[in-house]
Amino acid sequence: MTYFTIVGIVCGLLTSFILLGFPNSRKSPNWFLGLAVLGLTHSLLMSLLNLNGSALEYPHLIRTGNLSVYLLFPFLYLFYKGVFKSESRWKNHYFLLFIPAFIYLIDFLPFFLLSADEKIALFSPKIGDTSALFSVDEGMFKLKNFHLIFRTVSSSFFLLLIGKILYDFKDDFKISNSKVDFSLFKKLGILWLILIILLMVPAVMNLIITTKSYTVSFLIITLSLTLILITLNLLAYPRLLYGFYWEFEVVPQEAGLQNKNEEESADEFKNSLEEERIFKELTAYFSNHKSFLMAGYSIHKMASDVNIPAYRISYVINKIKNQNFSAWINSFRIDHFISLVENGAAEKYTLDSIAQDCGFRSRTTLINSFKKEKGITPGAFIKEMQAKNPIN
Repeated sequence: MTYFTIVGIVCGLLTSFILLGFPNSRKSPNWFLGLAVLGLTHSLLMSLLNLNGSALEYPHLIRTGNLSVYLLFPFLYLFYKGVFKSESRWKNHYFLLFIPAFIYLIDFLPFFLLSADEKIALFSPKIGDTSALFSVDEGMFKLKNFHLIFRTVSSSFFLLLIGKILYDFKDDFKISNSKVDFSLFKKLGILWLILIILLMVPAVMNLIITTKSYTVSFLIITLSLTLILITLNLLAYPRLLYGFYWEFEVVPQEAGLQNKNEEESADEFKNSLEEERIFKELTAYFSNHKSFLMAGYSIHKMASDVNIPAYRISYVINKIKNQNFSAWINSFRIDHFISLVENGAAEKYTLDSIAQDCGFRSRTTLINSFKKEKGITPGAFIKEMQAKNPIN
């Protein structure tokens, strides 16, 4: 088992370093995946040290493996979200995804601040005791198995969110005839299934019916196998490993190790023209059909309406407007709101009514979107318009 585990650790380290170190990772969601794989590798390493007692030689690393687990699944979710929605930049609200990790840090902060000798004294009796190792009760809360349950539930929640992303975008491949894009979708689906089968199912089953077979040794085997399979899955699809996901993305020769040649520049120019064409088509569709006035109009509905895959719509809007689909469609609604106000709608209808007429689900959504784009609230804008055009 030791050699198998070492192979798993080596695979995890190499994969995470490639994902984090390749230049395109800074522009793609691969850095989220790299952090997730690194967290998985650290969790495996700590599980091995806990099993053989070597964790006592590195007391300041004790219980850090649990933190890695809390962190890796949100990062994995952000990777999938980024691939399909072309979102690779960090956003402030992403911190909310890491609330479970913050809770763990708060609980274990006093433990992490203990001296090495104090940590060894607390942890040494648990070496060799599966139940004690899984209890994770050295924190302030002193709740036995709290983090075992909380960690399993939060991890499962993020894996289910990833499953929803895959489900939402599956119909795109009926629109797209690209074998390359469908191959990527299958690879991402396989990656998700590996995590579900090897990590989520055993952990959830252990909560439902506690079994003696779910031990630290079993966990080490499943973590090692997961890292090996993830590495093989990524190696089988180099585009994914290097952060060039879809067929329309130009891949530099030999994964970017050579300078761009004239052919690559020509391909990029052709892609740029195609992106401009698609963007004009999307804009024209909204201008002609006013679909943005429908509350809840989604990128998947637009994909069906214009016969362009949703992942490509996301890519084009992010590339040209530096916005996601939600912000882009709201910009049309805001323009429509301004047009209504300029034509006196504010004198006849409430803000709630106008918001709904513009396609916003609520007054609050209108206020937030308008303030973000225009820098003032809709109410302030209405007052400005009334001051410029007073009613006689």
